[in-house]
Amino acid sequence: MKKKGWEEIYQKEGEIFSKPLPKIMKFSKLFNKQRYNKILDLGCGTGRHSIYLAQQGFDVYAMDISKTGIEILKKNAKTKKLLNIQYKIHDMNKIPYKDNFLM
Repeated sequence: MKKKGWEEIYQKEGEIFSKPLPKIMKFSKLFNKQRYNKILDLGCGTGRHSIYLAQQGFDVYAMDISKTGIEILKKNAKTKKLLNIQYKIHDMNKIPYKDNFLM
């Protein structure tokens, strides 16, 4: 979906997804076991996975094309006192990180 579509949805509906998918919870255990500490959440939307992963102790790099989605994520992270999330409003076609940045 294009930027305008998500912007309109988030502006109208706010946070439309709040619970992380079960597979994200499963993968976070695997990532912890493998000692990964950085996660890139591309297309993070309003941040349901970013919040969950930050709560699990990961440093999260959250990126979405929607300014409103990122604003909702920031508000929720602040309420939960999560300081380990960095935010970027950006198109996923040009990821602003160097290869292997998260390694």
